[in-house]
Amino acid sequence: MKLRILTVILSVCLFFCSCGNTSGYRLDGFAMNTMVSVTVYGKESENNASAALREITATENNISWNVKSSETAKINAAGGNEIFAPTAAELIGELLPVCKATDGRYSLTLRELCELWGIGTEKANLPSEADISAALKNCDCEISLSGDKVTLSNPSAALDFGSVGKGFACDKVYDLLKSNGADAAVVSVGGSILCFGQKSGGFTIDIATPGNINKSLGQLKFTTTAFISTSGSEERFFETNGKKYHHIFDAKTGYPVVSELKSVTVVAKSGLISDSLSTACFILGKEKSTELLKSYGADAVFVTSENEIYVTDGLRDKFTLINNDYVLK
Repeated sequence: MKLRILTVILSVCLFFCSCGNTSGYRLDGFAMNTMVSVTVYGKESENNASAALREITATENNISWNVKSSETAKINAAGGNEIFAPTAAELIGELLPVCKATDGRYSLTLRELCELWGIGTEKANLPSEADISAALKNCDCEISLSGDKVTLSNPSAALDFGSVGKGFACDKVYDLLKSNGADAAVVSVGGSILCFGQKSGGFTIDIATPGNINKSLGQLKFTTTAFISTSGSEERFFETNGKKYHHIFDAKTGYPVVSELKSVTVVAKSGLISDSLSTACFILGKEKSTELLKSYGADAVFVTSENEIYVTDGLRDKFTLINNDYVLK
């Protein structure tokens, strides 16, 4: 088997360059299994950058399935019993409508399926039909909310916020920076980015070419706060028998989503929503994503396997094509 894995560190679909004011204070770190970068401008920039990194780590510790003390781990270990988990309940309440909009193809309980395939790890493999079927049964689960309490209907199911954790971390940093009165910042957590506040020259965000993070596909420019997330098939994958299998799964089939898209970049009013919509839109495809984006007041840049780029109306005046191997439609 030919194995090709793009690690998370090398597969960030978004990277940023800050224009105008260059006096920001920058800190880099590692959290949520990816590189994290925080650049804060203006007063108290050093303290705010350090606090932002701590907030990202704290968020990971609270929602990651593989941190035993996290709310998510406690829910997964509850055997179907009700668990007090206010942060998880907040996330689930926001995300269930997105899952429903994909007819259940986007799911929060695919942990066992992800582990079975092992994509993004040295254990990446093509499972048998029988193993996929068994995993899907264990992933089939209704999530119930009662205030701040969460219950999984299937004791074998496991909650996993991996598809939205980085975007949610951007939300938490936004709250922190706003509370601290920060002037401006750019925060990058893997494929999710927060542009916070306002600064001289605004913010310029480069979208990387799918499969080549060192080459810019195009740029998005913002003058104020924006939440940006990208999902795609070129982030994590492996190849066997000449076929590529990526890490975004269809909860109906148990296989990686079959899509005409290479990537989707979504700009929304929160990191949680931009992150979840980028995955949901990749699953749905360009045409079926239109109404979902409109319902959240969000916009997107779609990159197809034919090297065509489609930009929704709200981003047309903000997007500039850089890579001439692609065609802006």
